[in-house]
Amino acid sequence: MTTRASRVLAAAFLAAGAVSIVPAATATAATSTPCAIDNPQLIKSPDADELIDRTGFSRTQQLATGKDVVVAVIDSGVDVRNDHLREAVLPGKSFAGGKDGRVDTEGHGTAVAGIIAAREVPDSSLVGGAPGSMILPVRVYDTASEQGKARPSAKRTADGIRWATSQRVDVINVSLSAPAGVKNESLLRDAVAGAVAQDIVVVASGGNQPEPDKPLTADRFPAGPPGVIGVAAANDSGVVGAWSVHGPQVDVAAYGSSVLTAYLGAGDCVLDADTNAPQTSWSAAYVAALAAQLRERFPQETAAQIVYRIEATADRPVAGTRDTEQGWGFIEPYSALTMTYDNDRPGPPVPGQVGPTEQTSKVRLTPVVATPDPRGPGRNTLLWWAIGALGLTGSALVLRPWVGQMVDVRNEPYPGRRRRGDRSG
Repeated sequence: MTTRASRVLAAAFLAAGAVSIVPAATATAATSTPCAIDNPQLIKSPDADELIDRTGFSRTQQLATGKDVVVAVIDSGVDVRNDHLREAVLPGKSFAGGKDGRVDTEGHGTAVAGIIAAREVPDSSLVGGAPGSMILPVRVYDTASEQGKARPSAKRTADGIRWATSQRVDVINVSLSAPAGVKNESLLRDAVAGAVAQDIVVVASGGNQPEPDKPLTADRFPAGPPGVIGVAAANDSGVVGAWSVHGPQVDVAAYGSSVLTAYLGAGDCVLDADTNAPQTSWSAAYVAALAAQLRERFPQETAAQIVYRIEATADRPVAGTRDTEQGWGFIEPYSALTMTYDNDRPGPPVPGQVGPTEQTSKVRLTPVVATPDPRGPGRNTLLWWAIGALGLTGSALVLRPWVGQMVDVRNEPYPGRRRRGDRSG
């Protein structure tokens, strides 16, 4: 892929590497101009336009915008003060305090929602990949950096996925990632399996590598289970490097750096510009946007068929082979929306067919070698939870007990939603 480096504006949330007991590091800007919260700015420029155009969504939006598709964002909530998102966000639910999912003190969920569904507004280049879709915010943590807050946990994330499933959404995006063996991993597995069984497209970040000089291949969840699209992060050149965790959970790759999206308050922000650490949170959101477009354009297709379109049309070095770095390759939105089924197409098997397992299946790594704790002994009873790409350039390290509240999945589906199986015509 050609290099499309842009130098517009950079922001830093918090680093998305892992969790530990040390206090959170101060977020630092990737350049000398951080994104403003008190004085939010819209970004409009040829460079900013290019950041949107390079994703391919400007072209595919002539075919589909994700209209009437609901995407659940399992994250830190969404700030609806942002004009790009004011009309794009449903009330949702919070498992981390507050009335519903329409509040975000961290900024991560707002950025993810902006990548997926930001509406076009005057004086801004930003438009989401699926600007006709609706975001259902499911707030499962309050912050990843401060003590005494609701931090990410496997149980709370699983509760959020289960609730989103009960609402009969079309797509679930989880820009969070935990290592194999994390406490309550079984809850994550069960929650994801339940969503897949209900014909929901589930997209999850493949995980960030907190130590770029030490490439890591490992299982990650919830990206790992069958049926989930696990996403790696590519840089501005479309290359996946040591910043993105490698492993069987990786199915495709998308841009994870120089990402123009919505920010806290009313502003825009370019995340992770001028950095060597693209973030899988942002790359997962691009794939969720593509899934939303596909669900609109092909309403009769199953979630498995939507996943197949994304994987089969991805750009890869060898047509019939996947690898642990970028899976089936870098997403190609236009090809996914215009593909015709061909049983002889090299790549993943067509849904319903029995295909090769060595190159196509998500095979769990055995054994999984634990990553040594770089901060020393004394924490062997503590578990690492990596925010799948909090997409920031500082370092956010947090430790917490894995607590979360139970969720009643007997709630009625979100008003106005319909099951895919109920569609006719």
